[in-house]
Amino acid sequence: MKKINQKKNNLLKRLFIKICRFFNYEIIDQSNLNLPVSSLNFKDNLSKIGENSLVLPMGKIQIKRPVKSLHIILRTCASVTMLTQSKNRIFNEPKYNYTLKTLNSLINSINYNKNLFKHIKLKLTIIDHD
Repeated sequence: MKKINQKKNNLLKRLFIKICRFFNYEIIDQSNLNLPVSSLNFKDNLSKIGENSLVLPMGKIQIKRPVKSLHIILRTCASVTMLTQSKNRIFNEPKYNYTLKTLNSLINSINYNKNLFKHIKLKLTIIDHD
């Protein structure tokens, strides 16, 4: 069996990592799920709130304009069913139950992330059409 020269592979790997750092790309070492360019592990938080966002196919994106406020608009129409709808809903419940579950989930998400996004002003607007 042919032995692979580890020094040559290691040199190529280090060179490739330096090239990725120069062009601001991120790669994943699939053998141990490390991100060698930024020296992170897949379990670590890959983004820094207000500074940069790390998206694996695109690399690191610097945030130039921090988010100061977020306005969430939930538009519903709980009382009307679609005339052209021929299928039943997944759980066979009335439409307003789905609307309440959506609103509950949205509120839970906002409350869960309240400490994480302390400096962002949140505004929730609910519009229900009759």
